[in-house]
Amino acid sequence: MPAADVTSSSRAHRRPRPRTLGAAALSLALVVGGLTACGAEDTAQDDAEALATKIAEGLVDGDFTGVAFADASPAEAAEAHAAIVAAVADAPHTVEVTDVVLDEEKTSGTATFAHTWDVSGIPWTYSTEAPLAVFEETWESQWDPALVVEGLVSDETLRLSRTTAPRADILGAGDTPIVTERPVRRVGVDKTRVEATELDATARALAGLAQIDADAYAAKVAAAGEKAFVDAVTLRTEDPSYDFDAMAAIPGVLLVDATLPLAPTRDFAAPVLGRAGEATAEIVEESGGTIAAGDVTGLSGLQRQYDEQLRGTPGIALEAVSEARGARVLLDQAAVPGEPLRTTLDVGVQQLAEDTLVGQTVPSAIVAIRPSTGEVLASASGTAGG
Repeated sequence: MPAADVTSSSRAHRRPRPRTLGAAALSLALVVGGLTACGAEDTAQDDAEALATKIAEGLVDGDFTGVAFADASPAEAAEAHAAIVAAVADAPHTVEVTDVVLDEEKTSGTATFAHTWDVSGIPWTYSTEAPLAVFEETWESQWDPALVVEGLVSDETLRLSRTTAPRADILGAGDTPIVTERPVRRVGVDKTRVEATELDATARALAGLAQIDADAYAAKVAAAGEKAFVDAVTLRTEDPSYDFDAMAAIPGVLLVDATLPLAPTRDFAAPVLGRAGEATAEIVEESGGTIAAGDVTGLSGLQRQYDEQLRGTPGIALEAVSEARGARVLLDQAAVPGEPLRTTLDVGVQQLAEDTLVGQTVPSAIVAIRPSTGEVLASASGTAGG
């Protein structure tokens, strides 16, 4: 949405009007000497700083109530501000008044603001300035998009794009990859590809092949939007337990190839390694902007405990965009891949432990430790009747 045009306000910018003193006022000034002049200067400085403080507050929260702009109402300024910062409205932002300098007559001057943003964990700092002037004994400023972002012009708004960093592997003994990107298929119903009257049957047929609860999935499909792709399950591409061809043959079913950080098998050291998947709403909210909806994060085990290390830092590009001028980059930060997590698990020993516990009729576990170093080579658990 383009920034609101506030340049055509009915009240154009006005230069401060020179004020004259009558004879009585001049005599009083001469009697009290510099005391009166000093007091007036202090008042001017205080009033100018008060205006600057209100502007700074408005630049943070978008509320310019009480700010006198010569060329815009507070509501017009708020509308323009909201349009400009919509893409980063949820990013933490502070504005500090660093200086207010007045001219010799104390009727005009300039306020300087220091801006600090946290854009998806990336710091963004810059300074802006606002002209200040007295009109009819009231200090006022001028609205300008460059108050919000240094160098911004009237038809520009901000656009933020984000690139997820490659998630790092969990390594075993000898840096053998244990958890690494492996091919998967996201299986679901594309509601644009099937008639509404057939949705329930389609959802239930897919649920049967995907080995998930048919009633729950049918309800999920029914509740989704008309154009939604409704995920049923994400499956390992090489898993022989599922008939992908049969799934794809169901009208409206879509299989999307992707990758996920996975261990060699579903059960391989699962209690220790944990799992990674799409971030929950709670994780997104608690991340303070560093994790976005759709990101892959650790949900349990080592994946969750060392998530920050494994997921790295997302890349961002913040641009000023307009229909007439196109886009120009304000902030560009490449994604930083995650750092691998090294463990002492031995893939061969771990698999042997897993195989040993298959078919056990009582709860059981195996932990293999190298006595000379204390390194854990395997940690497996079985389930009664497994």
